[in-house]
Amino acid sequence: MSKENITVIFNGYKRLNLLNAQWNNIVKQTIKPKDIFIWVNSADVDQTIHPSIEKHATIARCNKNLGVWSRFFYALNCTTEYICVIDDDTFPGDMWLENCMNHITKKDGLYGSRGVVFRDKNNYRDHYDVGWTAPNDKVTQVDLVGHNWFFKKEYLTAYLSELPKDNYTIAGEDMHFSYTLQKFMNLGTYVPPHPANNTRLWGSDHKIGWKVGTDSAAISHTSTGLNQMQKYFNELVKKEYKFLEA
Repeated sequence: MSKENITVIFNGYKRLNLLNAQWNNIVKQTIKPKDIFIWVNSADVDQTIHPSIEKHATIARCNKNLGVWSRFFYALNCTTEYICVIDDDTFPGDMWLENCMNHITKKDGLYGSRGVVFRDKNNYRDHYDVGWTAPNDKVTQVDLVGHNWFFKKEYLTAYLSELPKDNYTIAGEDMHFSYTLQKFMNLGTYVPPHPANNTRLWGSDHKIGWKVGTDSAAISHTSTGLNQMQKYFNELVKKEYKFLEA
C-alpha cells in the first residue's frame, strides 16, 4: 500500500510509556502516513524509546517542557501536505487518517477527534462535546477541536500570524488554531463522523481515552490549566472570535 502525503506527530510528555500503543494504532492505519515525528517535550520522564520506533521515526528531544504550543512549531519541519498532531492520551481507530482525508479533501478546514461548541461567552467550561466523547454520525462544525488535529501544513501560516502577548504554555493552542484559521483563512473547524457502530473511524479509543485523559498528567484537570484556558478564551471573545452558538 502506498503511503499518503501525511506526517503524524506524536507528543511525548509525561505518558511516553504509552507511545508503543499509539505507534501500533498508527502503523495499522488503512492509509499509511509518509512520516512519523515524535516531539518528546519533558525533562521529567525517561526519554527512552523502543529501538524499532527509533529506527523509523524522526525524534526531537527537549530537556525542558516548552508547553503545548511547541508541537505546532515543530510541525513546520514536516515536508508533507497534511499533518496529524496527536496528544499523548489519544489512541485513534485504524481508519482515522482515512476518515480525515475523505473529508478534508471535500471541505477545507481543521479536523479533530473531540470538538467543543461553546454556549456562553463568559464561561469556557459551558460547552458540549462532539466526537469520540459524544459520537456524531456526520461531519459537524464546532468551535474548536482537541486531542487530535488533522490539517494542511499551509494552515500553520495562520497559526503564526497572530500570537498572544502573554505566555500561554499549557493551554489555549487549540482555541488559537481555530481562531486564526477563521480570521486569516476563513476556514471552519470540524469533527468527521464518529458513528457509534464503527469505532474504527474514531479519533480515539473511548475507554482508554477517558482513563488516561483524566489521570494525574491531564492538564485540563489542573487549576493552572483551567485558568489559562479561561484567560485565553476571554481574550478571543474580546477579539470577536465568531462562536457557533455562544
